[in-house]
Amino acid sequence: MTSGIKHRLISPGIIAVIAALLLAGGVLFANHLLESPLQRSVNFEIERGSALNTVLHRLTSDDITPVPNFVLKLYAFITLSEGTVKAGEYALSESLTTKTLLNKLRRGDVITYSITFPEGWHLSQWLDLMKSEPAIAITLSSAAEVAGKIEGIQGDSQGQFFPDTYSYTKNATDTSILRRAHLRMQKVLDEAWLNRTDGVTLKSKREALILASIIEKETGVSADRSAIAGVFVNRLSQGMKLQSDPTVIFGMEDFDGDLKRRHLRTPSPYNTYTIPRLPIGPICNPGAGSIAAALNPPESDYLYFVAKGDGTSYFSTSLEEHNAAVVQFQKAGRVKNYSSTPKE
Repeated sequence: MTSGIKHRLISPGIIAVIAALLLAGGVLFANHLLESPLQRSVNFEIERGSALNTVLHRLTSDDITPVPNFVLKLYAFITLSEGTVKAGEYALSESLTTKTLLNKLRRGDVITYSITFPEGWHLSQWLDLMKSEPAIAITLSSAAEVAGKIEGIQGDSQGQFFPDTYSYTKNATDTSILRRAHLRMQKVLDEAWLNRTDGVTLKSKREALILASIIEKETGVSADRSAIAGVFVNRLSQGMKLQSDPTVIFGMEDFDGDLKRRHLRTPSPYNTYTIPRLPIGPICNPGAGSIAAALNPPESDYLYFVAKGDGTSYFSTSLEEHNAAVVQFQKAGRVKNYSSTPKE
C-alpha cells in the first residue's frame, strides 16, 4: 500500500458554523460601530433632491461617523422601510450615535430658528430685521414689492402683519414668513371683529386696523390702550379731528425727531390735524391688545390725553383741563415737544 499523508476535507457542517460565527461577529462589530458616538459635532446640511448614497458618503468622508461607508449603506438599506432622509440643516453632536443620527435625518429633525417682530413696528423695520438674519433667504428689496407677493393684500402693505415670534428653518424666504404673519393678522382681526362691542363707531375691519395702529403708536402701556381708544372713538363720533402726532410723523418723508407746528399744518392723507377722519391706512403693525381696544372702547367722556412722561397718559374731558395738564407736565419737565405745543 502506498504510504502518504491523508488529506481530510472539512465537513460542510463545520464550514457553516465558521461562517455563522464570522457573520455573527461581523454583525456584532457593525452594531457596535452603529451604536458608538459620532466623531465630531457639526451642522450638516442636506440639499433638496440629494440622493441617499450621496448623503451617506458625506457622513463617512467628512469623518462624522466612524462607521465604514459600506456598513452604513447596508444598514440604511435594511432599514429603508423607516423612510428616507429629508432635506434641511441638522445639528449633529457627539451625543448622537450613527443609528440615532439616521433616525434624526429621516424624521426631518432640522435646526429651527426664530425671529421676533415687536408690536408697533413698520413694515420696513420687519424687512430690515429679516435681512440681518443669515438663515433667511431674501427675495424682497423694498416694502413696495410686498403687496404683489402676498395673496390678499391690495395697495399699501402697512399694518397687514401680526407682530409675534415666528419659527423657520434655514433658507425660508422673507415672503414665506410675511405670508404667515399676514394670515395670522387676518385671523386675529376676524376674531376681534366678531367680539366687538355692540354699536362700535368703526364700520369695517379695515377701519379697526387703522385705529389700532394709531393706538399702538400712542402708548406702550397696556392699561392706557382702552382709554386712548375711547378718546379717539369719541372724537370720531363728534366729528372732531384725531390730532394724533404719530399719524403726522408717518406721513412725513424725512422726520428728524423734532415735530414742529408747520408739520401739523402740512396736509397729507395721514395728517389727522388736517383731516376730520381716520388716515387712509394703518401707520404700523399693531398687536392684539391695540386691536381689541379699538373694537371695545370703554364708555367715557374723555376727548383729550397728554403724555405724562412716565409712559402713562393723563385724560381730560375738556380743552381747558387738557391745556392745564399740558402746562403741568411741561413745567415738570416730563413732556417734550408735545403736539399741542410744538416749536415753529
